[in-house]
Amino acid sequence: MGIGLLFFGLLTGCQQDLPIPTDPPSKDPSKQWQTLITQSTSDAGIDWNHIEANKQVLEQYVAWVGTVGPQSNRRTKERFPRRGRANYKLVHWVNAYNAWMIYSHLHHQQPTKMTDVEVSLGYMSGQRVYIDGEYTSFSHVKHERILADFQDPRLHFMLYDLVENSPSLQFWSALTWKSTVELSARKFLSSGKGAKNIENNWLFHPMFKTYEKDFLDWSEHNSLCTYLEQYSDGPLKLWLQDKEDLGCALTFFEHSTQIQLSPKGNSPSQD
Repeated sequence: MGIGLLFFGLLTGCQQDLPIPTDPPSKDPSKQWQTLITQSTSDAGIDWNHIEANKQVLEQYVAWVGTVGPQSNRRTKERFPRRGRANYKLVHWVNAYNAWMIYSHLHHQQPTKMTDVEVSLGYMSGQRVYIDGEYTSFSHVKHERILADFQDPRLHFMLYDLVENSPSLQFWSALTWKSTVELSARKFLSSGKGAKNIENNWLFHPMFKTYEKDFLDWSEHNSLCTYLEQYSDGPLKLWLQDKEDLGCALTFFEHSTQIQLSPKGNSPSQD
């Protein structure tokens, strides 16, 4: 066995597969999942009680995205949307990623931190989820299937990573995602999640540091200051303009592994 195949075997052997929780439904359950997201999310956070009470909706959706998609449809000779196919493919992967993130949290009995889940290779690389006919890790879905394939910096505002400072959970439409994500980016920066004002200095979400090349190489901007300025207003916008003149040396707050709990602190994990 070659070294590459041996390493691949060792890697997959250390990963934990999250099985599809139910048989795939015969009809697309996206509308029901979209409604549950709307009912369960607010500026204050996610109502995990409500999602768990309606867990069958989530289970049906993750089962469906596991067996439907560009590859799966091609194998079964069922038609996947042709007009605007790239947009449909994009939101299929983003919505699937976000839904499996929610499901994994419930599957692990709603831990307080991502690091509380004992899985080899870590939460993102150590678990595999079933999307479009194959098992793949959260990390692979995020970095290869979504970011690398579509190369749009706004994608970072669409991915729900479970932790407290993550962009908000939403259901994305192939027809409207481009306009919706612009509003989401503005909301993210003004909410205290994307940027925080501490003692007259602004601190920014660590993803802007980690993925700086994405925000610049996949846009027409030469610095993070000008990129973030387009989604900013008031004092933050003025601060970024001044910072740009001084070379745009930004400061970032620490990445958190704390999982966002229910708005009223009544998550089942705290009962």
